[in-house]
Amino acid sequence: MNLKKTTAIFTVLLMAVFTFNLTAQTVTPSQKQGDDKISDADLKKYTKVSDGLSEMQQNSRAEMEAIVKDNGMELNRFSEISRAKQSGNEIEMTGEEEKNYNTISRKIQEYNQKNQQKAMQILKKHSLSQQKFMQIRQQLRSDKELQTRLKNIQEQ
Repeated sequence: MNLKKTTAIFTVLLMAVFTFNLTAQTVTPSQKQGDDKISDADLKKYTKVSDGLSEMQQNSRAEMEAIVKDNGMELNRFSEISRAKQSGNEIEMTGEEEKNYNTISRKIQEYNQKNQQKAMQILKKHSLSQQKFMQIRQQLRSDKELQTRLKNIQEQ
C-alpha cells in the first residue's frame, strides 16, 4: 500500500470522527426552510471554518502517522489491520502487534477527541454553529445556486 492510500485511510478516520460528532445534530428538512436561509455572511463563515478544518486535517495526518510509527508499527501494517477489523474480518497478529495496535488505536482516539475540541473552537471562532455548518454542507451537495454563491465568495 502506498503512502497516498495510507494517508487517505487516516484522513477518513479523522473525518469520520469529526463528521460523526457534527452529524449528531443533523438538519432535518423542516429546519432548512423559513428563517434558516443561508446568507452570504454564513457562506463567508463556512469558508473560513472549512479552511481551518482543512489545515487541521493536514496537520493531523503527520501526527497520526507519528503515533503509529512511535508505537512500534509500520503504517502499512496498521492500515491493513484497521481495514480488516473495520470490515469484521479476522486478521492474524502477533502478540506484540496486537498490543501495539491497541495502544495506537487508543492514542488515535484520544488525538481525535482533541481534534474534535479544536474543530468546535474553529466553529466558535467564526461564530458558526454546528447546525448551521452542517446545514450549509448538506445544501451545498445539491443546491447549484448555493454552490455558485460560495464559489463567488471564495474568489473575492
